[in-house]
Amino acid sequence: MDQKKSYKKYIVIGLIIVALIMGLMAYFALRRFTSYDVKKQTEIQNAGETEYLNFQENLLAYNRDGITYTDYDGDLIWAEAYEMDSPRVVISGSYILIYDKSGTQMLVADSSGICATLGTTLPITQATLSESGTVAVLMRESDAHYIRLYDLESNLLASGELHTTNTGYPISLAISSDGKKLLVSLVDINDGDVKSKLLFYNFGKAGQEAEDNVVATFSYSDMVIPEVAFLSGDRAIAFGDREIVLFSSADEPAVTKELFYDEEIRTIFYNRDFFGCIVGDSEEGAKTLTVYNCRGTKRFSAEVEDSYTEASILDSNEILLTDGQQVSLYNIYGVKKFTYDFTEGILSIIPWDGSTNYIFIKSGLIEKVRLQ
Repeated sequence: MDQKKSYKKYIVIGLIIVALIMGLMAYFALRRFTSYDVKKQTEIQNAGETEYLNFQENLLAYNRDGITYTDYDGDLIWAEAYEMDSPRVVISGSYILIYDKSGTQMLVADSSGICATLGTTLPITQATLSESGTVAVLMRESDAHYIRLYDLESNLLASGELHTTNTGYPISLAISSDGKKLLVSLVDINDGDVKSKLLFYNFGKAGQEAEDNVVATFSYSDMVIPEVAFLSGDRAIAFGDREIVLFSSADEPAVTKELFYDEEIRTIFYNRDFFGCIVGDSEEGAKTLTVYNCRGTKRFSAEVEDSYTEASILDSNEILLTDGQQVSLYNIYGVKKFTYDFTEGILSIIPWDGSTNYIFIKSGLIEKVRLQ
């Protein structure tokens, strides 16, 4: 009898603990903030058109003249000067790719500094980077497009060629985390109708017997697919103008889910674990924000009435909407966690050390803040 009472006691205690944990989780998930307290300010020199990104818990700042890597107190870790007319940065795992769009220069860096310098003989249309450090680059010369894969020692791993009259015009490029799978989106208007084509390349064992290493091809009528990516588990995703398509990570990919929309997809965002879009036919008025996990299961939808020009997903898996002044921050449960109007403007918001601490980057300032 005493043993049964003891069991019941432990069960009750266990249920109480579970209830407390769930209550705390609900509290943290449902909290909303409309102001903030500045804990520390650091002055920075803002060069023209400088972009800011979080990388390995430190700050990347880049523009046409070079890239710097500092901690959030402003102390320099490393810097590299270059001359690029249109610099682009891709972060993948522990590597950074810096390339000059329409130029011929590429650099790869990690938290210690520049670890590879790559050059091309043709203008770069797009370049991307795998978590293993493999660089994929798409180049153009007249009506021909060339794909090249390089390792960090500048060795050419694979190459391919696309001709606009035969395959269409390539507009987006993605590479898997291991650097062996490549996805290219093409648009074809040769016969007067808009068509999109997806080419899946496999440069591993599975693609050795395939012609030109192409293991799968998918075609879509009356749709443009301006962006493709690889998500967690190397699942591929294609973002169309009114449809999002997910593919398996198999050696010969297959469609696993199709998401259709009655209105135009105006904005997309994604990281390895989540993706989402904002849908609406008009420039102004209410739009719908929807977020999914990497398998295409919907996490939440919300009506978006705020003015915005950018949407992104932060390292904390929070969705940031901003027009450079007004900010809305949604958590993964669909709660609008933070709203604020930065009359002086805001350049970047970066999660920092807990669920209420952030880095705000403004013109000339880095602020460590706590939401209130």
